[in-house]
Amino acid sequence: MKMIDFLNENFKFTGDITIGRVGNGVILEVDDGGVLIKGSVGENAKIIQKGGNFSIGGNNNINICGSGQSVNIVNGEVWIDGKKAGDNGGARKSELEYSVQIDGILGPGASVKGTGNIRIKNISPEAEISAGNNLEIENMAGGTADAGNNVKVSGKIMNAIIHAGNNFRQELYGNGIASSTINAVNNIKTNANISNCVLEAGNNIHAAAVLTSKLTAENNIDVESINADTITKAGNKIKIRQR
Repeated sequence: MKMIDFLNENFKFTGDITIGRVGNGVILEVDDGGVLIKGSVGENAKIIQKGGNFSIGGNNNINICGSGQSVNIVNGEVWIDGKKAGDNGGARKSELEYSVQIDGILGPGASVKGTGNIRIKNISPEAEISAGNNLEIENMAGGTADAGNNVKVSGKIMNAIIHAGNNFRQELYGNGIASSTINAVNNIKTNANISNCVLEAGNNIHAAAVLTSKLTAENNIDVESINADTITKAGNKIKIRQR
């Protein structure tokens, strides 16, 4: 089935939507649903997702998109903030796993804002991402990213600024983070080598080799190695296996 592209005109939609590509400068707004973009998002485009909806993912995890604070399961029914999901005024169920998912490239200067979980494959310089809950990224070649909960990166990070309201985790081994600033309210954990970076954690930092960087943790720092130009500051213990 051919995907619909929005290449020239702005678009507003209520409910879930799956599309192909988003053109340069296009504004796409989605209320009370999620958006899956199979292709890329052009330069300076804007993706805005908002409203009260939820989805049930793996292991029955509930992704709330909106301002929901309390979630209860009663006889197999989902209740959010005292309202039965799907009823008038209550959150609706989304068929999509993420509030916003982009399988292609988020172009330079483009922005994405969603109230739930966001997943983006590749992020270009000067792009901006804001996730109300969790954020998953494959590669980030610049730009800024903010998540209310956790940030997980599976690939490389360069020239980026990242804030996690809870934990930051990177799964890549080898050369992985360069010329970037990463801040996490809780923990920062990466198996990648780091160079010319600033890492700040409200709890612990765990990293591999660190070159010419600054690491600050309220609790512990645990790294494989550092060079003489790296600064470390911890409220508790600093463990360096090799200097």
